[in-house]
Amino acid sequence: MLKDGMAGGASFGKRQFGLMVVNVKTNTPCTMRESFLRQAGSSALFFQIIDPFIAGMTSKGLTVGDVAAGTQVILAKDFRM
Repeated sequence: MLKDGMAGGASFGKRQFGLMVVNVKTNTPCTMRESFLRQAGSSALFFQIIDPFIAGMTSKGLTVGDVAAGTQVILAKDFRM
């Protein structure tokens, strides 16, 4: 539940694919708290089933967890503070 709050806002898997999670308001890497909210927001079975469809329908690809936490997954190479 806290994996995206690791150093640099990326879990091991996201880091391998050059991705990271950022707070959309502060433009800072995801914190442990935001990571928890992201995972908790998407943890219900219902949301796990529909999340990919919701992400595909939003202009920025946000999941239910991203909306709950105020975060977004981006390419790490595009991150600028």
